[in-house]
Amino acid sequence: KPSHVDASMGDVHAFGNPHYWLDPKNGIVIAQNITDALKKVDPSNSETYNNNFNKFKIECEDRFKSWQAKLSCFSGAKIITYHSSWAYFADAFKLLIIEHIEPYPGIPPTGNHLAHLVKMIKKENVVFILQEPYFSEDAPKFLNRQTNVKIFKCQPACTDIKSTSFFTHFDEIINQIAGTAGGK
Repeated sequence: KPSHVDASMGDVHAFGNPHYWLDPKNGIVIAQNITDALKKVDPSNSETYNNNFNKFKIECEDRFKSWQAKLSCFSGAKIITYHSSWAYFADAFKLLIIEHIEPYPGIPPTGNHLAHLVKMIKKENVVFILQEPYFSEDAPKFLNRQTNVKIFKCQPACTDIKSTSFFTHFDEIINQIAGTAGGK
């Protein structure tokens, strides 16, 4: 959570990065908070809520181990993200975000910033760019043409409303990166 926010910082979230759920371990914390709230408003079903939470927690812990194994070849890899959505994801999977395509959140890159990114990608051996699908493809495609860096377009928000959506959303992101990047 930033200590202050002003327009010069771009589109900064005053209450902190809202993408905290992109660390699967935080999904357990979120589920526990939801469980606790449900038990307060509906104590007669506390056992059901506890059982469902425990099932979720076990599945989340098991899947997290599997996801970590799939991305283990990227441990310590340097990446660039389009926006600052991926900090929690990167931390969970030991990826190092060294720069963003946006010089400030919500501010498109300038030519000078793109030139800086080309140099950085080459110098730092950046493995891939992680881009949200709703941002322009122009800058990532330019960087790819200049450096051959891979681009992964992944949704940082789970838009599906099925009971398994949390897990399938991570499966999609992890499988896209692990399946086509080929390691460090």
